[in-house]
Amino acid sequence: MTRRLRILRVLPFFGAAFGGPVAQAQRVHRELLARGHEVKLLSSDLGLASTIARDAWHERDGVQCFFARVAGLGAQPPYCVPRAAQLALREALAHVDVATLNVGLSLWGTWLAKSAAKARVPFVYNAEGALDPVRLRVKRLQKQLFLRCCERRVLRRAAAIQAVTAAEADAIVQQGALRERIHVIPNGVLLPPAPLAESVAQLRERGRERLSVPRDAFVILFFGRLHDLKGIDLLLAAAAPLLGGQRDVRLAIVGPEDGVGAALQRQAQALGVQRHVVFHRGVGEGGKAEVFAAADVFALTSRSEGLPNAALEAAAAGLPLLVSEDCHLPEVAEFEAGTICSLEVPTITAALARFRDEAAFTQRCGEGARRMAAARFELGHVVDRLETLYLGLPARE
Repeated sequence: MTRRLRILRVLPFFGAAFGGPVAQAQRVHRELLARGHEVKLLSSDLGLASTIARDAWHERDGVQCFFARVAGLGAQPPYCVPRAAQLALREALAHVDVATLNVGLSLWGTWLAKSAAKARVPFVYNAEGALDPVRLRVKRLQKQLFLRCCERRVLRRAAAIQAVTAAEADAIVQQGALRERIHVIPNGVLLPPAPLAESVAQLRERGRERLSVPRDAFVILFFGRLHDLKGIDLLLAAAAPLLGGQRDVRLAIVGPEDGVGAALQRQAQALGVQRHVVFHRGVGEGGKAEVFAAADVFALTSRSEGLPNAALEAAAAGLPLLVSEDCHLPEVAEFEAGTICSLEVPTITAALARFRDEAAFTQRCGEGARRMAAARFELGHVVDRLETLYLGLPARE
C-alpha cells in the first residue's frame, strides 16, 4: 500500500478567474484526497467570494485551507505575502511531509523556499509557464531583477522541479536549474465517459442556445482568459474571411476579461464581422461540457503557454484542435488530433478552412484528440507520476 503523505500546496491565488493553475490544482487535490493522502492549501483571498473564511484554517471539500487576506502590494505581482500567511506557512510545515509551489515569479515561492529549508521539508517547484521566454519579455526589467534576486534561489533550494513540457524544462534550465532535478510531468485532465448520441445532441443544443449560435453553423471556439498572450486577436483576424458565408461560420470567444475584451470587440467591428462573433464571459464546470459540445473545432493561437488546460479539456471532450507552436503540444501532430500552426494569419485561416470544408478530416482529428487526452494527459496517470515523485523525495529530517 502506498505510504500516506501529508502534502502542503502553496499558490499566490486561488480564485477561479486565474484560470489554468487553479483548475489544475483543484483536480490534483481531489485525486490526492481520493488516494488517501492529506492535503493542505495555503493561498490568498484574491478572487474568492466574500463568504469564504479568511486568515484561519478551515476545511473545504476535504482540504484544509488557509486563505490570507491581501490588499495593496499583496494583490498584484509579485504578490507580497501577508504576515498571517507567513505564520500559517510555518505552522503547516511542522506537520507535512512535502510542500509544492504552483506558479513562479511570486514572493510566495521565496517564503516557501526559506521556510521549508528551516523546517527541513522538501518542496517541489512548478512554474506553471511563468518562465517561458515570451512571458519573460513582458515587464522584462522587473522580471530579470526578480529572477536574479529571488527566483533563481528558489530553484536552487527546490528538492525537485516539475516541468509540464520538455520546452518548459529547457526554459527552467536556462535559469540555472539542474536538469537532473527536473521531472517532466504534464497537466492532467478528467476524461468524461463517452456519451450516447442522444446526450451529445442534447448537450450541443443547450450549448448553442447558451452561445446564441444557429444549430447548423460551424462554430470555432476559443475558451480561456481574454489576455493578450492568448493571441485571440490573431484568431479573430484569421477567422474573419470565413465568418458568415454559405456555411454560416461563427467564432465563439468564451472566457473572463483579462485586459483585451474591449479591443477584441473593436477589432470585430473594424473587420465588419461583429454579427458573427459571440463574446461570452465564461461558464462554470457545469456549463463547460455544453460549450465544448456546441463547437466544431477548438482554436488557441497563443503566443505563450506552459501547457494549456483548455486545450486538454477540449481534447478530452473530443474536439479537434488548432493550436499554435507556442502551446507546446507536439502530441497534436503525433495523435493526428488537429493542426499546429505558426502565428501567421494566412496559415491560421487555411487551417480553419480545412476544418470547415473537410468533414472527414475534422471527425478524424476529434477522435485523435480524445485518444491523445487518454494516452498522455489522463488525470489518474498524471497523479501516479506526481505521487511517485513525492514519495521519492528525501524524508523530512
